[in-house]
Amino acid sequence: SYELPPPCPVKTTSTVLRWRQLNHFGPNYDEWTIDHIRVMKAATARNAVPATTRTLFSEDFFYSFPTLDSAKWLSMTGGTARVPECGDIDLSGYSPQAAFFSATGNRAIETQALDLRFAQKLSFRVQIGGGFGCEQAEPKEGVVVEYRTLRISSYTEIARLDYNGYPTAKTVTLSVPVAAQTRATYIRWRQLSHSGAGLDEWVLDDIRIYWSVYDRHHTVQFQLCMECGAAYTKQQSDSYDVRLEYSIDHGQTWDLVQEECLLSSSECSQ
Repeated sequence: SYELPPPCPVKTTSTVLRWRQLNHFGPNYDEWTIDHIRVMKAATARNAVPATTRTLFSEDFFYSFPTLDSAKWLSMTGGTARVPECGDIDLSGYSPQAAFFSATGNRAIETQALDLRFAQKLSFRVQIGGGFGCEQAEPKEGVVVEYRTLRISSYTEIARLDYNGYPTAKTVTLSVPVAAQTRATYIRWRQLSHSGAGLDEWVLDDIRIYWSVYDRHHTVQFQLCMECGAAYTKQQSDSYDVRLEYSIDHGQTWDLVQEECLLSSSECSQ
């Protein structure tokens, strides 16, 4: 009987588990059996360990002057990373630089492909117009937040930020759509329209994509028997092992529930 505490990424509403033997010598060889499979229920909230937040992507544009970090950003048009005309919108006051959009043409910024399989929330600071150096936006000059994936190249809207809803800087927190939780997802902020250079300006800063989890001590319990009979070849290669794997994307990709731990490692408890 084995009890394996699944890692945090396993704990989703769409997790699939599988037991898989990588190889075998042939029919009636290297047999194995499994029985009494049980996924233990989560502990109650009062017994759960407080949530921990893990950041998958962050950007405050502190190191982005005068050019963006190409490891994070695919493109930026109609704007630059600089101290905005309408002032610093960073809450910490540590990084006055932001993405400031004031030029002609399309105004947009898009991330590189991000692994968002475990992403839950997308937060950022934004200001659209508002005076004090940023000319006031007008109807139909708001900003949309969108995503696309490698499988679906067209953009899907996550949220629309109205032109008159952000005359002063605000923090926006959005849920990451399930369809955007892939190994390669692009996030884009785009202004719908504007009246020209130096008009209808907007600012973006303090971007963070993250997920929070409670360790409720989930366990997977099962009985496994290998070498079922004399025909077991006892190959030295680990390709004859049985692996417990999980998928959170409907079986498109699989990972080990628990990575291998060598007996000599100090991290091994058994």
